Amino acid sequence: RIRYFDTIIAGLLGKKSRQESLGGIDSVVSFFITTGGKLQLVDSLKTTGPDLADLGISVEKGSNAFYEAHVRATNTLRGLGALSLPVECRGCSVKGVCGGGYIPNRYSEKGGRLSLGLPSVYHPDIFKLINHIKKRLFTS
Repeated sequence: RIRYFDTIIAGLLGKKSRQESLGGIDSVVSFFITTGGKLQLVDSLKTTGPDLADLGISVEKGSNAFYEAHVRATNTLRGLGALSLPVECRGCSVKGVCGGGYIPNRYSEKGGRLSLGLPSVYHPDIFKLINHIKKRLFTS
């Protein structure tokens, strides 16, 4: 079984993605403890800028640190998910499956500023793959 394909099929059948790389960034809430004790979002978000993964919370904060990190992570990831869907993707027939693509693959720094409001660099391939699977799934 190939999880990427399973996720596409589940999305085509109306299920919410649980995979970050296919529209599931806002449904996979996880954070990590760095060796310095900071709580941060997934490492892949560090490729898009120095502060995007940082939740601004340390385990030194005490017993509420993990609860606060979960709340901040949830809010941050929701903001990165559907709310930041690129304009080009909003009318797309497969946006419910791909969700605009994997956040790090949507990053660009043009004109000296960070932008996540772009479709994935792999958009043409993802679009073709999803439509191929859709055709096979619903015409077989």
